[in-house]
This record gives sequence, structure tokens and C-alpha cells, in this order.
Amino acid sequence: MSKSLFPEVDQVLHIQCVYKKPAPANDTPIWNKRIVLPHPLHNPENTTICLIMADIDSSEKARFDPDVDKQSRQWEDILREAYGITRAHVHKILTKRQLEREYGTYFEKRQLASAYDIFLVDSRVAKNVWRECGKEFHKARKMPFSVDVSKKSLIEQITKTYSMITLPLSPNRTRISLVIGNLSQPHDHLLDNVHEAVARLFDFCPGGLLNVRSLYLQIVTGGPTIPIYADIGSANDVHLPFPKKRKDRPEYQETIGELSTLPEGLEVAIRADGKIRVIDSQTKKSVYYPTINDEWEQGDDLKPRIDPEKIEAKRAKKLAKKKRRMELKRARMEKSVENGTEESDVKKKQQGFDAISKALQFREKGKRIMSDESHPSEGRKKHHKKHSEHLSVKLMKRRQKNKFMKKSKISA
Repeated sequence: MSKSLFPEVDQVLHIQCVYKKPAPANDTPIWNKRIVLPHPLHNPENTTICLIMADIDSSEKARFDPDVDKQSRQWEDILREAYGITRAHVHKILTKRQLEREYGTYFEKRQLASAYDIFLVDSRVAKNVWRECGKEFHKARKMPFSVDVSKKSLIEQITKTYSMITLPLSPNRTRISLVIGNLSQPHDHLLDNVHEAVARLFDFCPGGLLNVRSLYLQIVTGGPTIPIYADIGSANDVHLPFPKKRKDRPEYQETIGELSTLPEGLEVAIRADGKIRVIDSQTKKSVYYPTINDEWEQGDDLKPRIDPEKIEAKRAKKLAKKKRRMELKRARMEKSVENGTEESDVKKKQQGFDAISKALQFREKGKRIMSDESHPSEGRKKHHKKHSEHLSVKLMKRRQKNKFMKKSKISA
């Protein structure tokens, strides 16, 4: 019989996977893969779920509404009437703005992550919510699963999350861990979950089966591990694809076209991430527009403030400062070489070896070497000693003077 106070936590079983080569950088923003196990990890009777929904009203007035729970209460009524979702399915409903306003600090996010077992998020605001959750949800392994609220099968999606785990694909990882069940579950259920998790792991891991060094079963609280797979092959046999360069990635590809508001000879280049730049139609290089030299009327929205001359002067000043700093450094090095004060590393090492050998020779004779080569700070020590003797003499004279003054006052 287990002595644990929390067996549902302490007896969690997980698989540890060790790679031969670390995962390379991804060309896509997908850093996790979902794995649905045959048997659920959580018991629906004692599992708490938090659902994060999009904002119903995104106006400026609703943004600063003191009633923060207003839209979450509206979502409760909408989901109950449309899909039949009650507190038995979802225990807490938050909105995106409510998450930002009520859980802004790391401590509050840590408390929220520990308050519920599973987090779900509306797919329309999933990216923003994942960014807002941050590292505290990553540490707790409770990043929200996205669900499509527009589908009628919302209850089925919620039920599916009881058996769902995520396989991390973030770069530079050498090992990962996957939860596959609890020791309180039947053995055949654990066996089915292990088979499914290992099969999906070999499909999704970088490099496939050839890149897996070992697999172990272990309880989350530690203790002995059970090896279930090992490969002693060389890591040189694993060929991982090189990540694409930044300019070749699809999110950095630009769409170039003309714009009616631009003068002749200029075009606009737009990237998938929303960055816009004005380029020369012939050289395809970036140009400053609009500048203070371009036409501008009083009725325009914004007055141009870009001054190309100031920008170029600032850039030239920065380059000149860097060039001057490099010249001064080079001059100091040349001067030190001429004076013979700079020595190579090989020469310094040789002098160190010579000093050590001399010290060993004198040690055999019962003497200690005190040369300038082995102790370069000897001159500094003599100076400090002389300075301390001078201070002690001054302090003694001052004490004698104070003693004489006291005697003269007493006699008076």
C-alpha cells in the first residue's frame, strides 16, 4: 500500500527520451505536437478545467470596465445555451482581457497554473494567450490546448483533452519527457499508452528512430528507471536537416508592388509578419520615405520628420568613432611591442616554467626563491611596507602631541 499523501501526483509515470543529436531550429512556428493516448490520464470526476475565450466586446470602454467578470459570465450563458456546457464540463471561464488584467505578474500566473489541471483556449486567440501565459505555464506543463468553439463538437473536444499530451519540438533539446499514465491505472492501459506514445515519438522526433539514444520509464518523484530501448550507434549516422536561413523562410518573404501614394521610382515591400519598407524600384534597396524634403501639406495626418542628412551624419560619426578607437588600440599595441613590454603567450608560459624549475631547485637545497621573475609584486610590497612605516611614525608623533596637550591642560 502506498504511503503517499497524493498518489495521483507522486505516482505519475513518464517516458524519458534521450537524443543522439539535439533538435535543430524549426523552420515553422510549430514547437509542439499533440499525442492522443488510448486511455485518459485524468479522471473526469476530479479534474478541473479552465477555458480561456476571446473578448466579446473589444471597445475602449470595455477594456477599462471595472466589472472584469462581465464577459466571462456572458460566455457561460452562451456556451450553456449553444452547446450544453455546464460547470460539470468547465469549472472556470476567463476572457483574454481578464487574463491580462487579473494575472499580470509571474506570481499570479503561477497561482493560476496550479489552480486547475487542464487549460483550454479559443483557437481565435490561442497565439496571444500562449504568449501571455509565458514560462510559468511552461514550467507547470499546462500550456492551454486550443479548441474550436465554432464547431458543435465542443464537448467531444473537451473530453479528448483528458487523454492528450504534448511532444515538445523546441530547438536545442537533448532529452524530453512524456507523461503516459499513473501507477493506479490497470497495467494493460499503461501498456497501450506506452505503445502509442513511443510510436508517435518515433514519428515526430527530429531524425526519427535513428536519433533516439535511449528510452526509460520512471516515476515523476525519481527513483530507479526501467530501460525499454537503447541504441549504441554513432551520432554521425544521424543526418538532421539544416534549418533554412532567415531570408529564405516563408515568414520573411516579401511581396513587392507599386503604391499610388508613392512617387515614381519607389515601391513598397511587405513581409508576412507585417513589416513594411519602401524600396527603390531599380536597386531594390531601402530608402527613407517620407522625409522632410518631400512634399507635405497642412492637411496631411502626419508631418514627415525623417531627415536623411542627419541619419547619414550620425552613421558617419559612429563609424569614425569606431575607426578612431581601433587606430588608438593599434598604436598602443605597436608602442608596447617597440618597448618590449608585450610578450607572446608562449614566452610567458616558458618564463613560468623556468620560474617553477628554479623554485624546485632551491627547494631541494632548503632555500626559497624571491626573485623579480617569480614574484613580480615584490617592488609593490616594499613600497607598501615603507608607506606603512611612515604612517606609523606620524601616528606616534600625533599621540605624543595629544598626550602633551592633556598634561598642559591638567597643570593649568
